[in-house]
Amino acid sequence: MPTLYTLIIFHPARRLVLLVRREQQWMLPELTFEQPYFWQVVGQVNGAVRERLSLEVTTLRCRSILHDSSRSRTRLVYELEYHSSSEFGSSTGRWMGPEAVDELPLEQRALLAAWFQDVGQPPVAERRVLWYRPGWRDMMLSWLNSTLHQSERTCIGAVEQVRSWERASLWRAPTNLDVVYFKAVPSMFGHEPVLTALLAERFPMLIPSVLAVDIGRGWLLMADAGSQTLMEDPAIERWEEVLRDYARIQIALTADVEALQAVGVPYRGMSWLRSGLEQLLADTPALTRGPSGLSPDELIALRAREPTLVTACTTWEQSGLPLSLEHGDFSAWQVQLDGDSCRFLDWSDSSIAPPFFSLLGILGDSKAALASVPDAAARLRDAYLSQWTELASLPVLQQVCDGVQCLAPLHHALRYYLDILPSMEQRWEMEQMLPYYLRMLL
Repeated sequence: MPTLYTLIIFHPARRLVLLVRREQQWMLPELTFEQPYFWQVVGQVNGAVRERLSLEVTTLRCRSILHDSSRSRTRLVYELEYHSSSEFGSSTGRWMGPEAVDELPLEQRALLAAWFQDVGQPPVAERRVLWYRPGWRDMMLSWLNSTLHQSERTCIGAVEQVRSWERASLWRAPTNLDVVYFKAVPSMFGHEPVLTALLAERFPMLIPSVLAVDIGRGWLLMADAGSQTLMEDPAIERWEEVLRDYARIQIALTADVEALQAVGVPYRGMSWLRSGLEQLLADTPALTRGPSGLSPDELIALRAREPTLVTACTTWEQSGLPLSLEHGDFSAWQVQLDGDSCRFLDWSDSSIAPPFFSLLGILGDSKAALASVPDAAARLRDAYLSQWTELASLPVLQQVCDGVQCLAPLHHALRYYLDILPSMEQRWEMEQMLPYYLRMLL
């Protein structure tokens, strides 16, 4: 099903919006993409605007996602910043202020009126991420070019925006030596740049090279990690080796929990999980909020699981196994392959927690990628656990791992409930993750 993109392209200095002429009417530019994209992926939007409208833009953010069931259509509304040259204008349309609202098609009027109202308000300085604001790109590019120069690199092509959402801003830069990636994260994930640098130094064969970090601004510059993800590799042997490599990282870090805490990695042990569970189960509005919230029957079922979850906490504590670095979003998409080597990406969601929780995502991915392999999930679990056998026998590890897997989706749900969602301005971007993980638990 094609997706419709409605674009609010604004000139930041003049507070004007670009309108284009279509079917004898002025309107906001629209694009249609047959290929599905995640809404936070924006490179194709910038490219289409450059090609069709001859404008250089940065996509600041997706303002809303509107589902129209009567037309079997989804409309995504994006806010884009126009980067002006010495000449102000456009051969493809005209720039208009708030008076243009009444000239638009009916379905676009409310979108633009809401935007003009929003830009007229004082910025939400303490909550709005900087890359959602005009002018941030120029500041970022200045730092990027200066940093590349220090490592004898020079950009040899356009620096391309890859993603923009409140969780991160991601850019790709081709240089004379290699391709590098710039990432900016909000304060709630402020530990990621320095943690990634620590991991790259400690495990250089398994983590992309880190060229620079700016801890205060949450900026990270990394070398490219490879051209293929693990999700694209159908060989279970490769998946098994990846899980063994990941387990080796976690085992090595069991002795460095204090060092992880020192760089800001959140500590989420059993006491955090128990108290969070009690708080969550009592918060009916949070559990049922919005169109994706839990139904009354699901709410009853979730509360009925409390004794089982508390017992699983005790199972982990009695096992005597240590906490370590838990990725938080460990999936086959976060593993890049480069020849025979693999590298692990994206430590935003990481915490100090039971390490076995990391299996949740990647075992889920294996159901699709390795559907033709008998007992794939069990093989992958055992490949991972094989690295922990100095601490317990494989049968004991299997029993503990299976016994605490019900806690893994709870752990992720609580990360959103307690830490991520309360820190966000645009809660709608991630609000569905809480019921998503709770339904996985059920």
